[in-house]
Amino acid sequence: MKKTLALILSVFMIAGTVCSCGKPMTPKDDPANTDQNHTDPAAPSEETDQSPEGSYDQPESTACEKVEMAIQKITFGSYPQSEVTDAALKATLTARAGALPTKADPKSWTSFKYYYKYKENSTDKTERDYMWYIDITEEGERYRGIFFAAYRPTYVLRSSAAGTSYQDDNGYLTGTVYWFKYAPISWTVLKENADGASLILCDAILDCQEFDYNDSDGTYHNDYSRSSIRDWLNASFLNTAFTADEQSKILDTTVDNSVASTGYLQNPHACADTTDKVFLLSYMEAVNDQHGLEVKEARIKEGTAYAKAQGLYVEADGGNSWWLRSPSPDPIVAIFKVRGVMNTGAVDSYINANFTYRGVVPALWVKL
Repeated sequence: MKKTLALILSVFMIAGTVCSCGKPMTPKDDPANTDQNHTDPAAPSEETDQSPEGSYDQPESTACEKVEMAIQKITFGSYPQSEVTDAALKATLTARAGALPTKADPKSWTSFKYYYKYKENSTDKTERDYMWYIDITEEGERYRGIFFAAYRPTYVLRSSAAGTSYQDDNGYLTGTVYWFKYAPISWTVLKENADGASLILCDAILDCQEFDYNDSDGTYHNDYSRSSIRDWLNASFLNTAFTADEQSKILDTTVDNSVASTGYLQNPHACADTTDKVFLLSYMEAVNDQHGLEVKEARIKEGTAYAKAQGLYVEADGGNSWWLRSPSPDPIVAIFKVRGVMNTGAVDSYINANFTYRGVVPALWVKL
């Protein structure tokens, strides 16, 4: 049985030195277009914006400097992260899971409801039951099994195939059950108030989700208030990662979605503020020197094995990118694009909201 104090497995201070040398970054193009095995001429391209017109001065460091930081870490909640490699344990878990799911009969499994390729000129979403999960407790440890009969494509309007997915590139193939162990989630405390409430950011890319999959009104929204990722964070992720007792310690937060939060003086895609328990960082939060995030290195995150099984794109150097909640400011060309953090830690990357291969790094306010 989990105790409150057990949720904080380690609270410690780390005195660190970060060096930022300010070399010009060459942002990578959208991997869906550049990877020879994932060529799709219809794929939307990634845009980068190193010196946006009409933006605030970039607060991140651009000169070689050393920044002394005290970093407080806590553990809170749990989520499937590392892959089970023990053959005997895998066999036991697979046997306990029972018959494998199908679209017609999911058995004891639950569909992720991941979409792929709407029928042309239609909002039909019947082709979404192709990847399932099941949670099992074995000898006091919790595990999640995943099984997929088709590959999760790099964006939701794409057909499903090995050549249009990063799952196979990451070593995860159709027709195989994979198991992942739940582990405590590690967080960095970005800010702590006098009343004991703390703003915390996950230390890893825990999952891989599209920013928005629902085009019921003809638009994949870069409007965070209407995005499917906001719903996912405050429903599926919240209920998977935290017990009822843990959820009671997560504070309702007024999330700033203003133009200023996006890093621009004007942004027609800025939306109304939202009230959430879990959220993505905005651009301004992601470069805030009060949060210890003013240097690129502080923003570099690695994806878990579970996130890679979901289709996370992994750069040649092993790095990964993750979503911010801030939309592109372009009123026409980038109407569907959303800002993110690149594998280098740079915050100048935009991709379409319906791309599935970018990682999720949750943030929340908690009072333990």
